[in-house]
Amino acid sequence: MKPEEQSLSYEELKRRFFEKVDSGCFTRPAKPKVPVVTLPVSEKIAEAVRANPESLRVSARGEDGIALVEGPRGNPAHVTVRIDYVAEVDADGRPVWPKARVVHEYNPMDVLKKDDR
Repeated sequence: MKPEEQSLSYEELKRRFFEKVDSGCFTRPAKPKVPVVTLPVSEKIAEAVRANPESLRVSARGEDGIALVEGPRGNPAHVTVRIDYVAEVDADGRPVWPKARVVHEYNPMDVLKKDDR
C-alpha cells in the first residue's frame, strides 16, 4: 500500500478500489469465442481419441452438398479435446451436465482491513 493509503479507513479503500474497477482500470480483453460441437460416441471412439486427440476428425455436409472434414482447433500448447461421460440426455438429445458448486471463504477485500495489533 502507498503511505497515504495506510491512514485511510477500510470503507474508503474499498470505495476507491471499486471506483477504479468501474472506470475500466482492471479490464481484461475478452477471450475469443470458439464454436463447439458435442455428440455422443462409442467407448471405442472415446478411447481412441483419449489415446491420440490429434487424430480426431469431424465431417459434415454443408447446405451446398459439399462434404467438410475438419480436425479440432489447436491452441498454442496442445490440441484440446474433452471427453466427458454424462448420466443422462434431455428430450432433444443434449447432454445434461452435472452442476459444479465451489464454495470458499476467500475474500480479496480482506487484504485492505487493518490488523488490531
